[in-house]
Amino acid sequence: MAYTAKLLSIMAVGIVVGILVNKNTKKTGNKFEWLTKTSGKIQTMVVIYLLFILGTRIGSDEQVFAELDRLWIVALVITMAAMAVGVLLVHLLRKALKFDKEGVKMDD
Repeated sequence: MAYTAKLLSIMAVGIVVGILVNKNTKKTGNKFEWLTKTSGKIQTMVVIYLLFILGTRIGSDEQVFAELDRLWIVALVITMAAMAVGVLLVHLLRKALKFDKEGVKMDD
């Protein structure tokens, strides 16, 4: 629980910094453009590193390879269910908010 709280606090600090940078950028122009470019590059490198670590952990797990013939079916079912629920929720929300298929608000 403490680990999750620590991660959420770090994320909250990042959100506050982003909001402040955005407000200052609107007032002073592109003064913080370097921060936006640098943070984008850092995010990309961190995501690549995390994917590499994930791949090494999966690759070193013998149980994953032992159950590979069953796991791909489970992964496919979960993916298809997530896609179907996502499409259904977008459809229902679009109808509830009265938007047409192009995202334009329909007249009442």
